[in-house]
Amino acid sequence: MRVIVGQARQPTPEMTTELTHVVLNPRWNLPQDLVRTRLASAAARSGGRSLSNAGYEVMSGWDDDATPVPAGEIDWRAVAEGRLEVPVRQKPGPANAMGSAKFVMTNDAGIYLHDSPDRHLFSRARRTLSAGCVRVEDYGRLVNFLIRHPLPPVPEAGRPTYVRLGEPMPIYLTYITALSSDTGPMLFPDPYGLDI
Repeated sequence: MRVIVGQARQPTPEMTTELTHVVLNPRWNLPQDLVRTRLASAAARSGGRSLSNAGYEVMSGWDDDATPVPAGEIDWRAVAEGRLEVPVRQKPGPANAMGSAKFVMTNDAGIYLHDSPDRHLFSRARRTLSAGCVRVEDYGRLVNFLIRHPLPPVPEAGRPTYVRLGEPMPIYLTYITALSSDTGPMLFPDPYGLDI
């Protein structure tokens, strides 16, 4: 299926890992560079209201029992300047950047396979548009391939549902810009400039 991968300035890394579980109705814990570059300036101008209007929550920490913190109490100028780090997550729902499903892989870079609410982007010829994660065109097909037992009911209220795979699935993220075919070599763009 078609995928969307990282931009040249935020490339999807090559890796060998394992996919361990799927989260339906996922939350998205934003990386600090995205909080600083995409959210902090607007939050500073709006007193934090722009975050809650877009479905984001400021949290007291990253642990499971973290609680929401009023966004208006944060020094967003300090966040924009990189002097303060603030845990921010996006609530589950139709606008969530992870879409309806997140496929969790073991890695230190915070890279996932996930759905996307921006369906129109999959029709583009060049799909280096993400912040490093891999967006998949048909998350339902991937869920059905990975999970060979009936899924638990997914709450409509937008609470995350965690589904563990029976066995971890090996995942290989690799970078290939040339393939051999019956009609000769097939060459693809080199958006990360890794070819020699």
